[in-house]
Amino acid sequence: MVAGGTGLSAFLGMLDDLAHKGGCGQKVHLYYGVTNARDLCELDRLKSYEERIANFACDIVVMNPSEAWRGKTGLIPEHFDRGTLEANPFDMYVCGPPPMVEVIKTWLASERRSVALCLGSPVFQCGISQAETLIIRGPTRCLD
Repeated sequence: MVAGGTGLSAFLGMLDDLAHKGGCGQKVHLYYGVTNARDLCELDRLKSYEERIANFACDIVVMNPSEAWRGKTGLIPEHFDRGTLEANPFDMYVCGPPPMVEVIKTWLASERRSVALCLGSPVFQCGISQAETLIIRGPTRCLD
């Protein structure tokens, strides 16, 4: 899962469901990116998923960090675990601002990964700002 800004809201319901079930038998990795650290939200909720969803991990990435920020910085694809992605089939669900979705598409193209299913048009309303969604379908699926 890749969430940018208010695109996180698209995943919270899915993650709540997985937390209720205790997991889905697959690794679930959320990359949550924002422009500035002050844009972060739901951090306690995200932290609780680590205890409630088996094999859940969350990486938070701030594009323009303040001097006080001690976490990951830059663009989300810079932090993808290439070894895991190459070794295991995966689905990738992406929701966020159109520029972030484009960065993900560009990264996928540079890695020669095909996008089997793309739901990016038309742009839909997500929270208070516009967001695009992108689903990359792999051979295994977790969230049915």
